[in-house]
Amino acid sequence: MPHETQKRYLQNKTHSDKEIWRLDRPKSILPLGKKLRIEIKKPAKIVWSFNDQRKIKQEAIDTGIGIYYIDIPKQNSPSEITFKIFGSESQTEKNKNYRIKFIKK
Repeated sequence: MPHETQKRYLQNKTHSDKEIWRLDRPKSILPLGKKLRIEIKKPAKIVWSFNDQRKIKQEAIDTGIGIYYIDIPKQNSPSEITFKIFGSESQTEKNKNYRIKFIKK
């Protein structure tokens, strides 16, 4: 492991401010205070909302390496996010509503 990487993660105990959600690694509970990054393998739009309020539609960003993503802002109070993926992945995943709860750790 490169020295800089060792120092950053092993010595300095640096942690990411993001939690990653993927179809092959779905999560249903996340800690408060972290951003949610939804990663998918094909171009898509994701419609999401906190606590079933205002719906937000975002186009996934292309990383150029076969991963598309959107970042959802961190939550500092208990809440729930629901989202749906349009135009990507398999037919099974297209019509599914996903739900994640943000809770105090």
